Amino acid sequence: MSLPKDILYVMNLGSYLQYVMEDVGKVLNLDERMALMKLTWDTQKRECPNESDTQFLSHAMEEIWQPILNKKLGRPIDHPTIEPLLRHALRVQLSRSGQSYLGRNR
Repeated sequence: MSLPKDILYVMNLGSYLQYVMEDVGKVLNLDERMALMKLTWDTQKRECPNESDTQFLSHAMEEIWQPILNKKLGRPIDHPTIEPLLRHALRVQLSRSGQSYLGRNR
């Protein structure tokens, strides 16, 4: 499943990751977050060295992060966690910058 265009647009801006990690920090402790990031970047170097960080991260969040977060949250592994997490990060980022988020555009 690919992420919606509005989410990918925000991911290309780059600063969204700090807001995502704030929410991930509510589920995973520091050691778990560090291990998740190491796994993510090691996987990129090994499997997708020519993809941009944003392209790879959009894929990795769904393929690597989502099952880990869902397991920790006691949800089915394929529960859609990443897109709502990214939408929340988008809303937080925009509210902190004084802008608003009007919804879902694909």
